[in-house]
Amino acid sequence: MLLANGQKGLAAQAMKELGNLHFHSGNIRSAYKWWSESLDTLLGQKDVITSWRTLFKAGEDISCTLLAKCGLWGCTLGGVIASNIAQ
Repeated sequence: MLLANGQKGLAAQAMKELGNLHFHSGNIRSAYKWWSESLDTLLGQKDVITSWRTLFKAGEDISCTLLAKCGLWGCTLGGVIASNIAQ
């Protein structure tokens, strides 16, 4: 419903929380799936974990591009999600 209403940031946060629930219940695979889906939603591209470098042009400042694309909240949420996946 959040995605249908154009609430991309809130949908990504809900997916992150769903991943957290799966992680704490011991279902690591489902947690990874939801965290990955959350990052995909934030950046607007499929399989961002393996193809995130293709979002940027060569020689471009990645931090400024991410900030312009996702905003401060999106960058913070994306960092938290990426750290969850890395753990």
